[in-house]
Amino acid sequence: MNVVTLSGLALCIPVVAKSIEMFPDQYEVVGTSFAGGALLATAVFLLLYESNHLIPINSTQTESQAAAIWGCMVLLGTSRPLCYWGWR
Repeated sequence: MNVVTLSGLALCIPVVAKSIEMFPDQYEVVGTSFAGGALLATAVFLLLYESNHLIPINSTQTESQAAAIWGCMVLLGTSRPLCYWGWR
């Protein structure tokens, strides 16, 4: 681990701890939202990615391009209902 990274982390801990004491409800909301997003991202980009074999990979499309297309389609499919109901 880099010394600069470790020193930055050590300097942030007291500031974050003090702000958690000042705003506990907001940090609970942010913390649970972050945890839920991290679990959802893990499920989408690690577990569900096993269906990538359904996307053809040939000389015109590399595996990284297929992964980018797959990820964008998952995000589009997730956000489409939000956009649809937001425009009504």
